[in-house]
Amino acid sequence: MRIITVWIFLAVVMPLNLLADNYPKKDFDSLVVAVKTMPDDIEKYNLMQFLAVNHPDLDIVEQYSIMALRLAKKLERKDLAANSADIAGWCKFQKRQYLEAGQYYKVACQLHELTGDSVGKAHSLMCLGNSYFALNDYQKGMDNAMDALRIFARAGDSSRVGMVYRGLANSCIDFRLYKTAENYFVKAMDLDMRTGNLKNLARDYYGIGLCISNDARVYDTLRRNIAKDYFLKARYLSSETSDYLFLVNENFDLALHYAEMSVLTGDWNLADSSVICYEHCKKYIELMKFKEFDENLELVKAAHSVLAGNYSHAFELLDSFSAKTTLSFSQRQILSRIYFLFYVSTKDYQKWEEYIEKEMILRNRLYVSEYGVKLDVKSEITDIDIFLSEYDNALKDNSRHIIETKKHNEFVILIWIIAVSGSCLIIVLLVFFFVKDRKRNKILLSQHEEILSANTELAQLNLEITVQSEELQSQTEEIERQKNFLCMANANIMCNLESAGELQQSIVPSKAFMKELFEDSFVLWRPLDIVSGDFYWATKIGGLKFVAVADCTGHGVPGACLSMLGTAVLNGVVAKINPETVNAGLVLDLLRDRIVTALSSTVDGDKVHDGLDIALCIFDPKEKKVSYSGAYRPLWILKDGAVTEIKPDRMPIALDKDHVGNFSDHEIPLDGSESLYMFSDGIIDQFGKTESGRETKFQPRRLKELLVKIGTENADFQRAEIEKTIDNWSFGVPQTDDILLIGISAKTF
Repeated sequence: MRIITVWIFLAVVMPLNLLADNYPKKDFDSLVVAVKTMPDDIEKYNLMQFLAVNHPDLDIVEQYSIMALRLAKKLERKDLAANSADIAGWCKFQKRQYLEAGQYYKVACQLHELTGDSVGKAHSLMCLGNSYFALNDYQKGMDNAMDALRIFARAGDSSRVGMVYRGLANSCIDFRLYKTAENYFVKAMDLDMRTGNLKNLARDYYGIGLCISNDARVYDTLRRNIAKDYFLKARYLSSETSDYLFLVNENFDLALHYAEMSVLTGDWNLADSSVICYEHCKKYIELMKFKEFDENLELVKAAHSVLAGNYSHAFELLDSFSAKTTLSFSQRQILSRIYFLFYVSTKDYQKWEEYIEKEMILRNRLYVSEYGVKLDVKSEITDIDIFLSEYDNALKDNSRHIIETKKHNEFVILIWIIAVSGSCLIIVLLVFFFVKDRKRNKILLSQHEEILSANTELAQLNLEITVQSEELQSQTEEIERQKNFLCMANANIMCNLESAGELQQSIVPSKAFMKELFEDSFVLWRPLDIVSGDFYWATKIGGLKFVAVADCTGHGVPGACLSMLGTAVLNGVVAKINPETVNAGLVLDLLRDRIVTALSSTVDGDKVHDGLDIALCIFDPKEKKVSYSGAYRPLWILKDGAVTEIKPDRMPIALDKDHVGNFSDHEIPLDGSESLYMFSDGIIDQFGKTESGRETKFQPRRLKELLVKIGTENADFQRAEIEKTIDNWSFGVPQTDDILLIGISAKTF
C-alpha cells in the first residue's frame, strides 16, 4: 500500500499554516538549537510544531511531533495535543508502521472528542480508517471512513470530503476495481478544482494515472500514454507546491512507465527518460531521508538491468525481492510488471505463464467478495453514502456478466447441436441423390478433381509463404543480434564516460579546498553530459589566491579533453611565476602561448579552431585587492545592491591571428562588502518558458536581478536558490550547455 493516505498530510497541517508564515525561512538548524534553550511554554510548542510541519526529514518530523504532543499534554492543551498526535500518526504511516500510526490516530480522536472539535475528529477517523485498510482490516476501515464522510458532508467541508474519496479510491485499487477507483478520484478532483487546492489536485491526477496504468492492456499504448500525461501533470503540480513525498511516487511510476514502453515499443530514448526519473526519485528520497522507499528502487534497478541486456543481474534482483515476506499488494503488482518485462525481453514465455499461475493464487483473496458485501450493507439512501453503491454495482455487473455468458454458451451449444443434426441429414440426402443419379455423380466427381487441383496450387503457395517466413525469421534474428551488439557497445561507452567523468572530477578543486581558500563561497557546476567542457581551477601561491572559470570549445568528450589540457597548463604557468610581479593579464598571456603551442604541434595550425574562454582572478588578502583578466568571460561585482560588470577582452585563449595583443589587467580594491561572481555562458543561455509560453534564454538580466535579491545571504543559500531558479525556469526544457558559476564573498577571502 504505497500511496494510501499520503494525501492526508495537507489536511493535517492546514491549522498550522498561519504559524509557518510567522517564522522567517531560515536555517532549520538554528531553530533546533533555539528549541533546546526555550522554557516549556506555548512558544516552544509553536516552534516544535513548526519544525514537525515544515522539515523535509521524516525522522525529524516524527521526533518533534512526538515532543510537541508531550509538551501540549504538559500544558493541558488538548486541542494542540490532538494536532500533534495527527502529525505523529501521519509520520508513522509513511514509515509503514501502521499499528503505531493507528494508536496515535486513536489518541487524536479522543482529544478532538474532548475539545468538541467534530471536524478534527472526523479527520482523525478517516486517517485511522486508512491505517486499518493498510492492515487489511477492511471492516473497521470502512466503518471509520463512513463516519468521517458523514461528518464532513454535514459540515460542508469539500476539501476533506475529497480526502475521503481518495482513501476509498485507494482501497478499490487494492481490490483491482480500477474503474470504481477512477470514479472516486474524479469526484475528488471536481471538489479540489472548486476549492483551488493544487496539492490535492496533484494527488487526484496521480491517482487517475495509476488507475489507467494498472487497467491498461499490455500493448494498449494509447491508454498508457494517457496515464503518463496524468503522471506528468501531477509531478508538475507537486513540484510547484514542494510536495516531495508525492514527487517520490510520481517519479517512481514514471520510471516504471518509461521502462515498460521502451521494451514494448523498442524506443530506447524512453529508457533514458526512465533513468532520469529514477535519479529524480532517488534525489527526493535522499532529501526527505525516506529510507522506507529505498527497497522499491531495487525494482527500477531490475528494470534498467533488463533494458541494458544484463538479464542475470536483473533476475538476481527480482528473485531476492520476491523472497521478501513483507511485500504489500502494490509491491507485488509492480514486481509482476518487472517480471513481465524480463520474460518478454528474454522471450521465455513459458516461464511467464508459470509465474502468472503462481501469482493468481495470491491475487484471488477471499476478502474481495466479502468487502463487496460489507459495502452493500453500508450503502444507505442518502446523499453521503450513494457513492458506495458503485462497489456493489461493480460486483453485480460481474455476476450479471457471468450469468449472461453462461446463457450465451448454452445457446451456442444448442445451435451447434442443430447445425450438426442438420448437416448429417443433408449428407444422407446427398448420398441418396448421388446413388440415384449417375450423371449427377459424374458432375460431383469432376468438381472434386477441380478441388484437388486447387488444393495443389494452394499447397504450392503455402510452401512459398513458409520459405518467405523463414527468411523473415532469419532477418529478425540478425536484427536482434545487431541490437544486442549496439546495447553492449552503448554500455561500454557509458562505462568509459563515467570513468572519464570521475577522472575529471578528481582534477578540479574539491569543495573542502575551495572552502579553505574562500570560507564563504560556492561552486555551481552542472555538466551537460557525463563529462564537461566547463571547468574551474584554484590554487594558492605564497600569499596570493588564484581562481578561474573556463568554458572550452564544445562540451562532452572534446570539451573535457580541452579542459584537462587547460588545467594542466594553468598549473604549469603559475608554478613558474613571480608572486611579487604577477598579474591576471600576464597569466592569460602565458596560458594562451602554451595552449597555442600544444595545439599547433599536433595538427595544422591553420585548421585549429579549438580554445577556451576564461575569467581569472588573483586575490591579494594583504593588500585588499583583486587582479582580474578575462577572455570573453566577465567578472561581476555585487556591492550596495548593484551589480558592476568588469568587461573582458574580446579575444579567446586560442590560435587567433586577428587578436594577438596582450590581455588587459584590471586591479580592483576591495573593502570586504563585495561579492564576486564568475560564470560560463551555460546559465544565461539556458532556455525556459515565460508566462506566455514562449521559449527564451535566461539572459544576463535575470541572473543580475537574482544576485541582487540573494546577494546578502550566505554562499550555501545562494547556491540553492540559484539552482532552484534555474530548475523552475527550464522545467520541461532540456539543458542546452554545461553550467558553471562561482560566487565568492570578499569578507572571507
